[in-house]
Parts: sequence; structure tokens; C-alpha cells
Amino acid sequence: MKRSVFVFVAGCAALAIGCSKSNEPLKFQTKADAPVRSPSRAQQAQMSPEFLASHMESPEETANYLKGLAKDPSFNPKEHEDMLKQYSNDANPQIASAAKDLASKAQ
Repeated sequence: MKRSVFVFVAGCAALAIGCSKSNEPLKFQTKADAPVRSPSRAQQAQMSPEFLASHMESPEETANYLKGLAKDPSFNPKEHEDMLKQYSNDANPQIASAAKDLASKAQ
């Protein structure tokens, strides 16, 4: 009986000591606090307006995307003149007019 009480007390003490050292940061917490990496060149190319506009599913989506670029303050039409020239000659009148509107802002 005396041994079982001693083993029980020793086990509780070991458990208390083991639980008291849990103030170290967990591995996933240190990764979450890590600085955000900048996107790679491939990721930047996939986020470019040229890539996004060329991968729209329908002409209506492409026209809406170009109209949305007109409202985007970070979009600089002078940097994308080639894309705007290409889309201003598009057979779809919605795409052509949206691209012409953006191209006029570049001038």
C-alpha cells in the first residue's frame, strides 16, 4: 500500500513538472509569425493582368475584368499598352470598348 501511494505521488509530480514546461512556442506558431515571402516570378506572372485576362472563361468575363481594371487605382495602363492594343482589336465589341477606354487613360 505504501509503495502505491509513493508511485502515485511520484507520477503526479512528474506530470506537474512535464506540464509546467509547456510555455515554449509551438512549431506551427513560429511559422505563423514568420515574415511573409514575396511571390516568385512565376507567381507574379500568373497574377499579371495579361495572364488573368487571357484565362477568363467567357468574353463577358474578360470585358468585366477590363472594366474592373479601369476602377483599380493600382493598375497602370501605360505598363500594359500591348495587351490593351490586342484587346481593342478584339471581335467582341464589349471587350474592344473596355480595352479602348483603358487605352485612352494611358495617353
